[in-house]
Amino acid sequence: MRQAHTITWQTGDGRDVEITVGLTVPGSLAGNLRTAEQTAERAITIKARLAGQGLGGWLVRESNHPLAVAHIGKLGITAANLARIDAVIAKLEASDEYQASKRMWAKWATEQANYETDHAAIERAMRAGE
Repeated sequence: MRQAHTITWQTGDGRDVEITVGLTVPGSLAGNLRTAEQTAERAITIKARLAGQGLGGWLVRESNHPLAVAHIGKLGITAANLARIDAVIAKLEASDEYQASKRMWAKWATEQANYETDHAAIERAMRAGE
């Protein structure tokens, strides 16, 4: 399941900014709880474009610029625009898909911890028998 919301504004010098905030969650773990690839599937992503060009980097919630409270790469983000981004993130995090994904990953983490504990116990038992 993928959801995406786009926020747009113009910079002070008139360039267009497009921020896409997306949610991607796996449909199921398909019984294979130990694959690292699936950890990357559950994510809220933020992609930025400035004047049509993609910007690399993460949303960083700090800035040395007097008008910006955050930035993505070299794109400064004002408090008002950060509030718009945060509102979309909150909406995505409140979605049924995201909540189901959180429950699924909590279950996965518990099962992974149990697996690690069992594996360590088996290794200790095998070493004791040497």
